[in-house]
Amino acid sequence: MIHDVIKNSIIKGIQYLDLFVKDGPIVCLPSNLFTSQTLEVLRLGGGSILISVPNFVSLPNLRKMELVKVKYHDDESARMLITSCVNLEVLVVELTKPDNVDILNISSSTLRKIFVSYVEVIYHKCVSGYSKKKNILINAPPLQYLSLSDVSGSVYCSLGNFPSLEEVDIDMNVSLDGRNDYSYRLTSFYQAIKHVKVLTINEDIFKVPVPEHLFPMFHMLTVLKVTTSCCGWGMLENFLKNSPKLENLIFTVGSWSFHHHDLRWRNPESVPACLLSSLKSISIFSSTLYKVELAMAKYILKNARVLRTMKIKDHHSPGSKKEKKFHNVLLNVRRGSDSCEVSIC
Repeated sequence: MIHDVIKNSIIKGIQYLDLFVKDGPIVCLPSNLFTSQTLEVLRLGGGSILISVPNFVSLPNLRKMELVKVKYHDDESARMLITSCVNLEVLVVELTKPDNVDILNISSSTLRKIFVSYVEVIYHKCVSGYSKKKNILINAPPLQYLSLSDVSGSVYCSLGNFPSLEEVDIDMNVSLDGRNDYSYRLTSFYQAIKHVKVLTINEDIFKVPVPEHLFPMFHMLTVLKVTTSCCGWGMLENFLKNSPKLENLIFTVGSWSFHHHDLRWRNPESVPACLLSSLKSISIFSSTLYKVELAMAKYILKNARVLRTMKIKDHHSPGSKKEKKFHNVLLNVRRGSDSCEVSIC
C-alpha cells in the first residue's frame, strides 16, 4: 500500500516527500521515486525502509535529502543515490548497525551542508573478534558546513579538501584500543578541515594527541568551542599556536578529566599570535574549578593584548571559597589588555 501511494504521488509531480516507517514489513520504494523530475525534498526514516537503487537514477531538482536509520541494499545503493542527485545542497544521514552499510561514500560537486551520525553504542563483532568499523568517505569541495557524530567510537572518516568550509561540529568518541591509529587519522582529518572558521569539538576526540610538527595551520579559524570530559591541554596549545585569527575561545570541561589523566597546563615557549592580535573573549565552563584552569586563565589574561572579556563559570559550587580565591588571584594578575573584564560566576 505504501509502495503504491508513493508511486502515485511521484506521478502527480510531488515536490516534498516525508516517509517514516519504524516497524512492520520491509517497504521497498518504487523505481519511479529515483527518477522524479519534481521532487525537491526527500525525507526517509525508519528501519523498515529499504533503499535499493535501480541502474538509472535522476533527481535533478532534489535540494535536500534526509536518510534516517533506513536500510540499504548495499554500499553501492547509498553511494549511487547520493552521487546521482546533481543539485543536492543538504544531506542528512543517520547510520545504524544493521543498515548494511560498511562504507558510506559521499561524493558531490554541489553539497553545501552535510550531517552524518552513527548512534549505535554496541559494537558489531566480526568473526575475528575485532569491532567492525564503519567508514565514511566525503569528497565535496563546495562544502560549507560539516557535522559528524559517533558515540560508539566505531566510525573512521576520510575527507577530501574543503576550501569553502565555514563551520565544523565534531562529536566523536575514540576507542582506547585504536588510539594510535586514530592519531594518524586525526592528523589527516585536521588537514582536511584547516580552512574552517568555526570549529566545535566535543567528547574525547580532543584528547588524542597530534604531533606538533604535523598539526596544520588554521589561518581562518575565529571561533573554537571545546566540550569534553577528557581534554589534553597540549591540543589546546596546538590550536592557540596555529590559529592566528582566533577571536573567541569557549571551553567546557567535566568534573574528573584533569585529575583522571593527570594533565597540566604548560605555558607555550612563545606567545601565540592570536593572543597578541586577535583573541577577544574566552569562556571557561567547569563542573569543578581546578588549578590547571587557573593556570591557563592566568597565562591568557597576562598575554592577551586585545582581550575584552574572560568569563569563568563553576557549575558545581558557585559562590564557593574556591571560586572567590580564583577571582582574587585573577584580579591581581597584570593584564595584557587594560580593557579586559573578568567575571567568575
